[in-house]
Amino acid sequence: MALTQQDINEIFKQYVTKTYKSGRPCTITKTDIKNAITETETWINNNKVSYNNSLNANFESAETTNEKAFLFYLVGKAIFDTGG
Repeated sequence: MALTQQDINEIFKQYVTKTYKSGRPCTITKTDIKNAITETETWINNNKVSYNNSLNANFESAETTNEKAFLFYLVGKAIFDTGG
């Protein structure tokens, strides 16, 4: 399912709040950030099959698309949270 404009705006708000809360100056435009959001969505959509194929067969067949997406999110968040 494609992100709505409301989704993009919410992701933008979260990104800017987290990234620039320290007062670091922002040298890119809102459009640059929002384009990066949709480009990230496109990359994820284009690589779903590759992600699915990378999972072990038992997990891949037992879990729903949403459960696999949630796992992807959790791993990505953990990597981000630890500075990786």
